[in-house]
Amino acid sequence: MDGERCCTILSIAQARNRSGPESLYICCCLTIAAMAIVPPLIALSYSAIHSEVPEMIQKMQVIPSYPSVQEGMIGDDLYQRFLSARAWADGLSPYKEVPIQYLYLGQSVPFYPPVTYWLYSKIVPLGYKAVYIIHTVVKIAVFLAAVSWVLWAARAKSLIPLTVFVCLSCILLSPVGRTELWVGQFEYFVASAYALVFAMLFCKRMMWIPAAGVLASIKISSLTFIAPFSLVALLSDRRRSVGAVSVLAVMLGILVLFFPYLLDFSRHIVAHEFVRTELYYDRVPYSYGISFFQILPYYVGKGIILLSVAIVLIVLCRGDSRHRAEAFLAASFPFAVMLMLEGAGFGTRSYAYKGVTFLALLPGLYLWLEAKLIPTWFQRLVTVLFTVLIACLLNLYPLRPSVLLGNRTDLVWVYLYASGLFFVLTLMAMRLRSDDDSTYSRNP
Repeated sequence: MDGERCCTILSIAQARNRSGPESLYICCCLTIAAMAIVPPLIALSYSAIHSEVPEMIQKMQVIPSYPSVQEGMIGDDLYQRFLSARAWADGLSPYKEVPIQYLYLGQSVPFYPPVTYWLYSKIVPLGYKAVYIIHTVVKIAVFLAAVSWVLWAARAKSLIPLTVFVCLSCILLSPVGRTELWVGQFEYFVASAYALVFAMLFCKRMMWIPAAGVLASIKISSLTFIAPFSLVALLSDRRRSVGAVSVLAVMLGILVLFFPYLLDFSRHIVAHEFVRTELYYDRVPYSYGISFFQILPYYVGKGIILLSVAIVLIVLCRGDSRHRAEAFLAASFPFAVMLMLEGAGFGTRSYAYKGVTFLALLPGLYLWLEAKLIPTWFQRLVTVLFTVLIACLLNLYPLRPSVLLGNRTDLVWVYLYASGLFFVLTLMAMRLRSDDDSTYSRNP
């Protein structure tokens, strides 16, 4: 009887310990979902009843950040990739000069890795409309599957429906989510890779490595998160860094498979991202961009992420190996948010649609909270700030830059200030320790 009573008490205690992080996570999800769903419903109901809609109600409507239709079709960004993939299918290299029928508005912007053009060349014969539908359905399905997979591995199956509901609400009912779909971008593939890479700190799943590597390889900008995250993880805790470092190895292996195209692709990336040139600036509109170089000197904007990572490494390396491992795990979530913000600001062609990638950290937030690595008050602070951040980046009413700041182009300032805030939170988390027992810090 005493043994049964002890087991019962222990089960109740474990359930109570789990309910705290779970409740906090549920509050975060419900807040985001409410901000995504309620304002459009109010705007829709009001417009159905009244012929004249007040300006305040108009601001609640879901309008893509920069709607653009060229040649009578949506998906400008995807159409550029479609034409390059068609050139690939016809035996031409999209990284060299191609006939005008493979150019979008007379321009060639081959900034995607060879594997992307190779994959899409397989469905080019279906026609652009079919490619757009397949692309949209597959990227959303892959993202929702990745998010669900992480929560399933974390034994949080009950949270999967809510998380999927929140993600779908933001994808379909936020201005930034609609923008990503409207322009035909690839951010949900990148977000899926981010979700798996971060989760590998807490869950060992070897199957995630090839999946994350392939998904991250679709867009080279994924390196702005995965490369520094893997580096810091490797220098902090080698055992936990295996997953992230292996993803980098998979990405490198995929690039090597297309070695004949690698040199030309690298030239485009270096010229575009690391050399200050007018080659692309005069033909690319940046009025709605989030690149830091718009508000800072060019190389200062590019160097923010390098400086932040260097400072984090210096602070981490001041302790012994156990201290580094525990400190990094405690700071892993705010550090991941910081990297995603600064990675978005690093890109030369970086726009508001990148905000959807932050949904990838929702399951990561649960893993981090459930690990109980830091005091409860700090968990709550980070969760609240992350909830507000997602609302701002997805332009959820009333935290839209056009409402809050007066101009939607001010979103770049949100990215810059938020990256500084989460940088400070990262340093704070390294110094804090939870009073509760953390099984993660002892048993990786």
